Amino acid sequence: MGQSLASEHALARTPGFALIAVVIIATSIGANVSLFTVVRSVLLKPLPFKDPERLVRLY
Repeated sequence: MGQSLASEHALARTPGFALIAVVIIATSIGANVSLFTVVRSVLLKPLPFKDPERLVRLY
């Protein structure tokens, strides 16, 4: 309990550092969730067609 109280006081003394740390962590989590959502929808989820293995890409 004493350690967490000391760390809270340290963060309260430097609110700018605490704010920057929270913003960086929140941005990282958001980017990670976005990336995994795109990977899941593009690579892991099957295509919404009857026979997706028969699709051909034409250039």
